[in-house]
Amino acid sequence: FIFATTRPQKILPTILSRCQRFDFRRIPTKDIVERLKEISKKEKLRIDEDALYLIAKSADGSLRDAESILDQFSSYENKGVTKEDVNSILGSVGQEFLFNMMQKIIDKDTKGTLGLLNEAINKGKDLSIFVSEFIEHIRNMMIAKETDNYKELIDASDESLKTIKRQSEQFSGEDLLYIFSLFSKIQSEMESYPIKRIPIEMVLIKLTREGGIVKIGDLIEELKKLTNTSIDIEERSKSVVKLKDNPADLEISPDNPDEDNNLNQEEFKSIWQKACQRIKEIKTPVGLYISEGKPVRLEGNLLTIGFYPGFSFHKENLEDEANKKIVEDTFSNLLNKKMKVNFIDFPKKPTDEQKKTTQESTKRNNPQPKTNPIIDSAIKLFDGLIIKKEDRIRE
Repeated sequence: FIFATTRPQKILPTILSRCQRFDFRRIPTKDIVERLKEISKKEKLRIDEDALYLIAKSADGSLRDAESILDQFSSYENKGVTKEDVNSILGSVGQEFLFNMMQKIIDKDTKGTLGLLNEAINKGKDLSIFVSEFIEHIRNMMIAKETDNYKELIDASDESLKTIKRQSEQFSGEDLLYIFSLFSKIQSEMESYPIKRIPIEMVLIKLTREGGIVKIGDLIEELKKLTNTSIDIEERSKSVVKLKDNPADLEISPDNPDEDNNLNQEEFKSIWQKACQRIKEIKTPVGLYISEGKPVRLEGNLLTIGFYPGFSFHKENLEDEANKKIVEDTFSNLLNKKMKVNFIDFPKKPTDEQKKTTQESTKRNNPQPKTNPIIDSAIKLFDGLIIKKEDRIRE
């Protein structure tokens, strides 16, 4: 007997071991087209080559399906079969429609692209099919642009291949990838839109607006021009943006480079401790979160506070709008100016040398009595550091 299946991986090994297996693969589109030509000639059916390619592509490698579709056009014997007839039967928008749509994108014709889309909708075309076919068209253009053997990789007639090649030369590879990403996003999100034409129209408008597609090369040229301006961007980024991974001290920059800042390291440390205490009085959890941070840089009215790995939860809670406002208002009151805070993550934990420096600084500024042996053992076991000690009254 003959056992046929499209899911051989589901068959039990005991059955497979008793079968002789033959794998049937998809027939190439061009081979299907040649076979359909032979059938059309014998049946005296006049049909365009583009129409044959449409039938072969829709059959997806199945000769039987292709012959079934061709059989539906047997009544067209007298007038002949065109690609428009095949598109009508298959529900496809057609290659010519795709060529026209892409050409209007090339010409930046917003009105034309929206008009074509509206025409397809009025004819009852399925927009999801249009998006799928347009994505395939972009793929064909990319193949034609990037390879020499594109004729072997694209299932289309010689005339269509010439148009695909010509249109592909109007775009860079980056442009085509960008358009592909836009339509791929539409395809994945289309079902969530109650009116499916809206996301397609927005993308078409975006692509046909002046400056809708900005070439990477043009951006690079603009960036090169910026480097010739009076502002040294690279040096500015080093002095303002780049932060130390594990800062030993706070960096304080004056509001005006020509003026001296009224604060020094020790004064700000005192303000930092007062701020942590006040924030804790206003909202205890926020005070605990901020006390685990490290002030990194004070520049003008911007204070940057860093958090080591393991304290991302603290940072995320402080970035909450209400919590962040508490922190900013507290520092504004203590520094007598409107302050903003920025929270960052340190990429790595402090080194042993930095820990030692911090410990020595803590001991100097906050002398503490010797702890009991249990606490000493815990510090040694977890490589810890006493940050703060509080006396609690037993009830």
